[in-house]
Amino acid sequence: MINNLNKIKDKNMTFLALNIYLILLVLIPKSFSTILNIIPTRLFITCLFLLVVFVEKKWKMFTLKNNFIKFFTLIYALFILFTIPSIFVSKAFITSVYTLIKFVLVYFVFLACTNIKLTEQEKKTLLTNLIIITLIITTLGLFQYIFEINLFIPGIEKYPGAKGRISVTFYNTIYLGIYLNLMWSLFFYKYIKENDKLKMILYYIIILLIFITLILTFTRSSFLIFFGILFVLLVLLFKEIKKLRVLGLILAFILTIITIPGASNLALESVNNGTELFGKIIEKISPKLYQGYIEFIDSFEKTNQKNEDNKSENNQTSKPENNQTSKPENNQTSKPENNQTSKPENKPSYNGDWSLIHREEFANTGIKVGNEHKLTGVGFGAYLEYLLSDDFDKSNVSSLTHPHSALILLYAEVGLLATLCFIVLFILIILYFAYNIVKNYKQKNNGYYINVLSLAISLGFMVVNIISENAIYDTQVFPIFMIITGIIISLNTDGKNITKNGKKKVLFIASTGGHLNELMQLEPMFNKYDYHIITEKDKSTINLKNKYCNKINYLVYGTKDHKFKYIFKFTYNIIKSFILYIKIRPKVIVTTGTHTAVPICYIGKLFGSKIVFIETFANRTTKTLSGKILYPIANLFIVQWAEMLKLYPKAKLGGWIY
Repeated sequence: MINNLNKIKDKNMTFLALNIYLILLVLIPKSFSTILNIIPTRLFITCLFLLVVFVEKKWKMFTLKNNFIKFFTLIYALFILFTIPSIFVSKAFITSVYTLIKFVLVYFVFLACTNIKLTEQEKKTLLTNLIIITLIITTLGLFQYIFEINLFIPGIEKYPGAKGRISVTFYNTIYLGIYLNLMWSLFFYKYIKENDKLKMILYYIIILLIFITLILTFTRSSFLIFFGILFVLLVLLFKEIKKLRVLGLILAFILTIITIPGASNLALESVNNGTELFGKIIEKISPKLYQGYIEFIDSFEKTNQKNEDNKSENNQTSKPENNQTSKPENNQTSKPENNQTSKPENKPSYNGDWSLIHREEFANTGIKVGNEHKLTGVGFGAYLEYLLSDDFDKSNVSSLTHPHSALILLYAEVGLLATLCFIVLFILIILYFAYNIVKNYKQKNNGYYINVLSLAISLGFMVVNIISENAIYDTQVFPIFMIITGIIISLNTDGKNITKNGKKKVLFIASTGGHLNELMQLEPMFNKYDYHIITEKDKSTINLKNKYCNKINYLVYGTKDHKFKYIFKFTYNIIKSFILYIKIRPKVIVTTGTHTAVPICYIGKLFGSKIVFIETFANRTTKTLSGKILYPIANLFIVQWAEMLKLYPKAKLGGWIY
């Protein structure tokens, strides 16, 4: 690991800092949560990482490089804004300020990662370090379990044979499970794509170690999400994966579940709780659909019960055994079932699992607190302090603790508006990766695979925050998730203006007539780029289609002499310009004017394209209207006469275009 970092220490301090930051985030033990019992350790190293980034790259690392990041930033800013009122009603002011700072810093970590441009060597270095980090975590997990060091014991009796739950360097077992689920899909991708047999075996071993470590957390949510991610990957990559490799991996998973004491019970408990949770979600959506779902589950269970009864009857050889096995079974399968189905629907069942019953109680308490403080919440990060205060009625509550759902906790702490903003943030990330999957579907390139992995990871992270844990509050797993998301967005952005042949996409646009004639003087440079031409359609330009084929598009021709018609034509051209821009997605837009080019230049500027404007040869002492409009946003503004430099002080003298 150190050798890998030494290779890049003199080249890219930001990348070096990112690797060290990831290592410290994962490997610093939870016992070392503060420095001098004052400074939160992981918040401190987050600040150090951002400081290194700022010192080397200044504000360049915090630029909003595309429309998605701009919109994401807007929603995140609204989320932070709506959390501020909660600070002033908080029972723990300092805790609320600390929590707010924590969320702000995580955003800047994400933004910095969206601006990191990784070379091929840096990608390999980052992957190697992630492998080493994950191997260290899995090794520590196995060591902790085998030697029974600081195992979490409560509730482990549900899994006969299990010694306890491991957490390694993480705050709790679920957070360890979240980290493992973030990592394993990355290695799964490398496993199914790797051609080198030794590397393929390495990834196979790493995935199995991750799965074993995940089982030893004995957390149902982590187990379900692991297979949920696997399901998403198999569905979206079914045609591309090597079936025998995946089958071998799945068989190894099954063998592992059978072999590890308590793992089979974990699998059964996870499936049972998953079906019950799914049923509750259906019940919220449609009571009729829920009734059908219950009937299906009941019929499935009765079929299984009949099969078990038939097996037991076949194995019995004497009447006393029949009596012993029939009466109790009849008692167990009739009265209790009737009692369970006659219970009020709003009463939790969970088959007597008190941990889940308590979780539902915690959730109901959180929702109640949120409903009573919809505008401000009770204080960001100060939920427990509120429950312990005299303002909260404790008469109907058996235990005072956080709800096991980040969204419910947010609702209680910061109110409805901030919670809705955070939900939108999650949805935005999911939609972003889904959009990139659709965009890259036909090519089935690396962009497709990477976005499939990212979608699976994001869905898993979102689900665990909704149903199981408050991971977004954690200064360990939440930054890791945001780092991965930011880097994937950076990878998506890097190649979007480059074609497969490595040429930069350049759009040449001008109105018909003299402006187009000047633009066509640049024809010798067209083939240096993946070029595209846009102009107005009239008698003089229609023949260009024969020469440039699919390299040219037309806008509607219009003149200002017919102002009423021109308004409608110009509006149409704006809409078509937007459509053409999305289709072409140029890195650079080159134009000689005039009005036809203005809309697409502003659209391009909004989406990050560079604008090059060449002022017309015809004007020597006066500005053109398009020149006036585009001068403020042009990255390069070229004039053909020296006299024009007085009118455009920031322009460059390019000489005559002819």
